[in-house]
Amino acid sequence: VYACSLGLVELTDAIRSIVLHADIYEEEDFSVSNYGLASYREGEERETVAVLERTLDMLKEVESSKHSQALTFILSFQLNLLEACSVLAKLEARTVREQVHDASLAIQTAVAELVELQSRVGESDVTDPQILKHCFDPFLYRPLVGSAPIRKVMFRTPAESIGVLVQVTSELESSLCELLLLGTSLSRVRRILNRISEEKINILGRSLIVLNLYFEEQLLGQHGLSALVAQDMIEMSGIPVEHVTESKHGQMFLNRLAKPVYDTLKLLVLNRNRQRSYMEGVMLHDWSSLQQEAHGVDAAQRNEFGTTNPFFTQYALWVTVRLMDHYVALGIELELFQGHYDLTMAFWYRDFLLSGELSQLLAMRTSRDKATRVNTNGHPGDKPVLHEDYEFIMVGFYRNLCRGIVRFLAALNQAKMVEVPTWHFTSHTARFHKRF
Repeated sequence: VYACSLGLVELTDAIRSIVLHADIYEEEDFSVSNYGLASYREGEERETVAVLERTLDMLKEVESSKHSQALTFILSFQLNLLEACSVLAKLEARTVREQVHDASLAIQTAVAELVELQSRVGESDVTDPQILKHCFDPFLYRPLVGSAPIRKVMFRTPAESIGVLVQVTSELESSLCELLLLGTSLSRVRRILNRISEEKINILGRSLIVLNLYFEEQLLGQHGLSALVAQDMIEMSGIPVEHVTESKHGQMFLNRLAKPVYDTLKLLVLNRNRQRSYMEGVMLHDWSSLQQEAHGVDAAQRNEFGTTNPFFTQYALWVTVRLMDHYVALGIELELFQGHYDLTMAFWYRDFLLSGELSQLLAMRTSRDKATRVNTNGHPGDKPVLHEDYEFIMVGFYRNLCRGIVRFLAALNQAKMVEVPTWHFTSHTARFHKRF
């Protein structure tokens, strides 16, 4: 029991430190306050690990029973999760892949221990929730003054609690480890982070992603960010390599792009309820300025290389339209648009933005195909192996969905099955401009 308690304290301290260091948590994600309770720690983390290992060795020598097996699973889970958190919070660029492989094995072992423990917790072992409520006073820290609502304490059954732990622990491997091992290009990193954002990964996994997204002057500790942006531009628009590597203006613009591109990746790790405010306050204004700078770079490229394709402008505009569409899509997801009329406006605007994004992708793809047909010597060249045009397919799919929803709502309106709202102190035009 002492070893379990000590492991719990060490795990709590490690997770709290990770979340505080990443600093992307919101009130609904994580409560960092310990209400003035000082946790007792006998020594450093390595001493806690030594206590857990000694206790596991002792349990192997005692007679096997249901309780000793449960304690073995719990201690083994704590030991492996503590090891994984310690490794993933302090990765080094020179050995990042080896460290991630070790952490992945520790996570798999921890999940296996929890699954085995969960299978042995039957319905007969579940204690009455009223016993838990009598053991812990949920109103212990209620404010004596003020009108703040009392924070409700949720009690889960042992089986439910183990299920939550299995999900949180397995997310570390499916999100962070996969990102670090498979994120070899900017497009792939974007797709993985998009999936993580849509799946609403726990704050522990998202905090570890932020800590390892950029460290030791490299993205994921493995890739130069400017080099990945240049590679992404070459794959998306077919810009000649010399326009990026030999052009002074191109190099300067790539260095300027590094921080905004990093912000677009970090955005996907934030709480989805808070992404809109970050985009509205910082990112949209920044990318608007980048579009103007991209015009200047393309003008310099025309004078230097005689090219007529606005490669940098197309890329900056494509990312900007993506952000705008993501902003509107989040508003729909968070139910900020109420009623058929507001939803019609939102989906019509998404259709408009997605059409703009599709036209930019088509223009970049045309430039890419033209650049790959003829090599620098004027002879037909072999088309390079490019990643699957996932963006083009998905943007067209979402645009058709939005267009279909707009037409369906318009048909309802035309059939007078819904009523168009009227206001005395505003208008449809004013509301549209205020929202978009």
